[in-house]
Amino acid sequence: MFVSGHGACTPTFILSAYFCFSLGLDAGTTTRLLGLSESTVNRIFSVALEVVATDVQSREATVEFGKLPGGFTADVEADEKSFKKWQSPGDDGMKFYWYPYVLVTQRGSQSKTVMRPMGVTSSTNRARAPPLKVETWTGIVNELFCEGARINLMTDGAVAYALVDHPAISSKFRVIHEQKEYVRSADILSNPDLPVADGQFRSGKLGCQKAEGAWHHISKYVPDSLHAPVTDKAMHILDLHIRRGQWMYILSTDDPWPRFSAAASNYSRGVLATSGNKVTTNLARTSFA
Repeated sequence: MFVSGHGACTPTFILSAYFCFSLGLDAGTTTRLLGLSESTVNRIFSVALEVVATDVQSREATVEFGKLPGGFTADVEADEKSFKKWQSPGDDGMKFYWYPYVLVTQRGSQSKTVMRPMGVTSSTNRARAPPLKVETWTGIVNELFCEGARINLMTDGAVAYALVDHPAISSKFRVIHEQKEYVRSADILSNPDLPVADGQFRSGKLGCQKAEGAWHHISKYVPDSLHAPVTDKAMHILDLHIRRGQWMYILSTDDPWPRFSAAASNYSRGVLATSGNKVTTNLARTSFA
């Protein structure tokens, strides 16, 4: 295994850089630890970002929300976050732009965390992100929730959450942040097949605490120095870093290196398959067996 051209280094250093990436280290720290050039580490990290972004999206495809044994309900949270904010003058005044994602996560199962980008949104003369659209949330619900699931949906006060129904949603609970409400206790549906006396309901906490914790973890892997997604390239780079944060979050209880090695093997085989066996990245020259 090798990296040819400018910034070439030994296989040991390349694997060490990938190992640092899998542990969550940034490019600057890895450069200082290994004594490699910044350009070399950035090249290696750019491939590693593609690896984990591909892996996390393949993991998302296997997620099933609300499918607990015995007919019990699952508590699922949904929340939105904007990763970039920028502005520019327009004909009608100052235009403000955001790049939001929606996150859906099931309590008690960190691996069941799915994210969907909402695209660039904007407002005029008001520095506040537009609310989640009903059609956006409808598409996400229809994609992620399936009939037969039983979900207690926990959200903030966005109107779209209240307006969209689905057979998998057994009940909906909202906390209104604008009213300084972030968490509250309530009796929630546990199993509609049981009599009330036998545990049809249980005590629970309403709110988006788990989703907010996920956002906090994910945001640590999105450098402030990244450009706003005003071009396709900038948007792709931002997406890769966001997906890295998601990957680190859902695997935070695992040893990350074996997970990265498996993801890298799958990715390199995909590179070879789609390039007609022409090696196109230094990762494809690497053995992660």
